[in-house]
Amino acid sequence: MTEEKSNWKINIASDDVDYVSETPSRLFAPCIATPVERSRLDVRSDLVAYDDFVMGRSEFTNGIRFNPSTEGDFVLCHVPISGSSEIRFSKHDSISNDNLITFCNARTIKSIAYSAGRRDIIFMARVDTVRANLATHLGYPIRSLSDFVFVIDKSSLLGSAFFNYTNIIMDLLFSHNMLESSNIKLRRCKDAFIELAVASLGKDQLLGLSARGETIALAEVAKAEDFMFAHRKEPIGVSDVAAHLGISVRALQYSFKRYRDETPLSTLMRYRLEGLRDELVAGGDRSVAEIAASWGFVHPSRLSLTYRKAFGESPRETVKRGRLAR
Repeated sequence: MTEEKSNWKINIASDDVDYVSETPSRLFAPCIATPVERSRLDVRSDLVAYDDFVMGRSEFTNGIRFNPSTEGDFVLCHVPISGSSEIRFSKHDSISNDNLITFCNARTIKSIAYSAGRRDIIFMARVDTVRANLATHLGYPIRSLSDFVFVIDKSSLLGSAFFNYTNIIMDLLFSHNMLESSNIKLRRCKDAFIELAVASLGKDQLLGLSARGETIALAEVAKAEDFMFAHRKEPIGVSDVAAHLGISVRALQYSFKRYRDETPLSTLMRYRLEGLRDELVAGGDRSVAEIAASWGFVHPSRLSLTYRKAFGESPRETVKRGRLAR
């Protein structure tokens, strides 16, 4: 049994029933794990916990069953990779089709049984977070998410795109050590998944009103810019800017397009690039990669292209220019 844990990543390999039960209980809600057909457990999981959001991959060498309690109030997204499973619900039909991506409130689950060799990806976030993000991103009043189950066929165009994108997010989280020092990038991964979920869920079933093409005054756009500039090195997203102004993300986006001919995210990225440049010019003991990561840029090659397009030079050339000026 091993567990490696940093401030954001947990790696687990265990054959201990109590320990396997304790991990989801600690992260989500009380849960009991039991072997299927008295087989010996062998569970391997890589999980990322950020804010109230948990995502990760799991592999079960032998069969296992989880029986969660009804105390947690989380939205679960269950993405199958290989092997079989059966999800039983208290008020809905069971799901045993291994080609279905499942979204549900975890409270509705009676049990989840995984076969030997099962591999999957899970994402979990508190219901309040998902509901608030749906409302903020779309500007709609949200009905209760206390009892729902939605599925997407993985072989469909939407399902295939969702599956591929979740794998990209997971690869990003687990293949770049620099993420460990970049809360901005972690926040962007969280927002990316929620945006993906918003695009994938049955909006007509979730939302009560039609979209309104609302806009805000130019003065409010300036306030949004001031807020983004003041918090540019913090892990904020466009939804935080909209919440600060008390408007929907859609209204914010419409208004930036109208008055600035760019998106709020483009503006925030520009402020972060400018902050990175200022810090590189100032110099210091940290490497270019470390400074870049603190501003949310963890891909050196991608940063180099973006940075050169913005400033006409590479980050290292900026450092050299700063040294000559001092």
